[in-house]
Amino acid sequence: MFSAFCNILNGSILKNLEEVKRLRKIIADFLRQRKDIDMEEMLKSRHETREDYCNSIETTKRWGGEPEIIAFSMLYEIMVWVTSVNSKDKQIYFVKYPSEKNSFNRCCYIIRNNDHYKSLHLRNSSNKAITIFDCKDENEANERLIQFVKKEFVGA
Repeated sequence: MFSAFCNILNGSILKNLEEVKRLRKIIADFLRQRKDIDMEEMLKSRHETREDYCNSIETTKRWGGEPEIIAFSMLYEIMVWVTSVNSKDKQIYFVKYPSEKNSFNRCCYIIRNNDHYKSLHLRNSSNKAITIFDCKDENEANERLIQFVKKEFVGA
């Protein structure tokens, strides 16, 4: 997930581990400070404190999830569309973060397949990769995303 977020911010596929570590720290620090991001049920089920969880996000390769997506969205003021693909059932699910109405003018897309996240890069007419979109273009991007996911992951 953190690599996908770095790719979105940099507009290209990035394999720089230092960038990923830096983003992990930024998001972990944000989660430490923002108690309004609800993590209590998750923490209780894992028998962890918020600080322990944030430390592991910051210092290990622990996978991120909903709290990190919300933190990324709030930090960078980008609405994040997560597309979950279930190839077996040929189902595609969309979830928007944050789920409540917001005033973000930008959005991005990540694809979750088998618990791995990848950033979506669309190409414009100049063949330039675009990773952050104007929310006004959301419907067109959603349609292109659905076509891509059906072709690549669902086999439709």
